[in-house]
Amino acid sequence: MRLTVDGRGLTDDGLDAMKAGLSAMGQAEATVIVTDRFVDTVRGLTSQTEYSTARGSGEVAARTVHANNESTVVVNAEVARMRPTGDIERLLAHEAGHIQLNERGEGPEGRRNLVSAEWEWLLLCVGALALDEFRIERSLAGLGYPIAETATIPSAELALHHLNVEVMEALLDPANAADPRRLSEAIARTHDWYSKHLAYFAAFRSGLAGTGLAGLSARGKQDWDDYVGDTWPGRLELYASVPTSLESINEAGLNDLLRQAGQQEAALLSKIGFRYSTQGNGYSFKRVITDAHCATRIQRASSRPR
Repeated sequence: MRLTVDGRGLTDDGLDAMKAGLSAMGQAEATVIVTDRFVDTVRGLTSQTEYSTARGSGEVAARTVHANNESTVVVNAEVARMRPTGDIERLLAHEAGHIQLNERGEGPEGRRNLVSAEWEWLLLCVGALALDEFRIERSLAGLGYPIAETATIPSAELALHHLNVEVMEALLDPANAADPRRLSEAIARTHDWYSKHLAYFAAFRSGLAGTGLAGLSARGKQDWDDYVGDTWPGRLELYASVPTSLESINEAGLNDLLRQAGQQEAALLSKIGFRYSTQGNGYSFKRVITDAHCATRIQRASSRPR
């Protein structure tokens, strides 16, 4: 492990756990930055000046940045210090999966030609990122790592609540009402993190069937049926055909998977309540759920699930 520490860093046990996670995935020589300035470090490596860790109900413990043909794992030291060593090992094993996919070029980069419209490309990218998370988590399952906290039923219920709150807040924001592009960007951010959450949720379910939905509370089931519902079987069918991050995919197969992933995201976005469509040389973004439907969502959003 090629390590740089910026700030207090981690304990020796924490560093050993990081090395174990990377080695388990065959990435023992990975470049890693452990930093107390996580957001600033990611912004500096990516030039994404608006990058933040605000998303859904979870914390961002690490991010793998690919730039200049090299991947760097940036670890959020403030979060990692609060985690047991087993979680730190798992975290680095997961990030090692991103390194593998980056090294093989199995993401959406350079594949803009797979779809015609800009909005189709946006959805394909959301689907591709979720696909990455699923493939990595399937690798970790095969190596015997425990289920990610993100994939547990309590986390699923909390994520559904945050999804509902964010969608309703975006709709009720007067600035978004006056600017459809601003609304579409807010919904896209929410859609992106929630799609990844679904990828985690699917990854540890045996055979990708019997997905544990029976464990949802009545409130959780209501949110699930409202926001995911009949889109779930199609997502599971797609994921069932996907190799883990430890296995490569040929070019034609990958292109087909990415197109299908974009189609699944279009279905999820519609369930969330919005739809893109081509309009002239651009595209439109419209709400497709009724005011009455929104009212029931607002009512649920106002009370946190127990």
